[in-house]
Amino acid sequence: MNTVETKAVVRTKDEGELLSVLGHRARVVLSKRDTGGALSMFDYSSPQGSGVPPHIHMNEDEIWFVLEGAIEVTIEGVTHRVEPGGVAYGPRGIEHAFMCVGKGTNRFILLTTPGGFEDFFRDVDAETTGPGTPAMGRVLELVSKHGMTMRA
Repeated sequence: MNTVETKAVVRTKDEGELLSVLGHRARVVLSKRDTGGALSMFDYSSPQGSGVPPHIHMNEDEIWFVLEGAIEVTIEGVTHRVEPGGVAYGPRGIEHAFMCVGKGTNRFILLTTPGGFEDFFRDVDAETTGPGTPAMGRVLELVSKHGMTMRA
């Protein structure tokens, strides 16, 4: 039985918390609070050449749905190009990475299940409010805190 009360949520394209995540912009469209913990949804924008190195989530599955540009998603060592309208699924426990390869801004919807990945994004955003980016050691601490492993 589901004991978490959820309510319908409707947002405009401009609503939602904006977070800076190591050079990427992530707008929290739906949070774990909005969905009773079922999922989190982000509108993600990144410049060409940006990405995330190989890592493993122990707690979340990830789904990328490309809106603009293109991304290359590497899952278990196999790289797939995903263009607008395309989707990739990275289950928890499986190493994956992504790189934005489209010219200009690359934009995609990132879904994580269960919800709560916004907590990691918020922690990273809090570390990057000043100039520059946080030291890799600090990023790896946050990665570990949120149930992931990452190649340094």
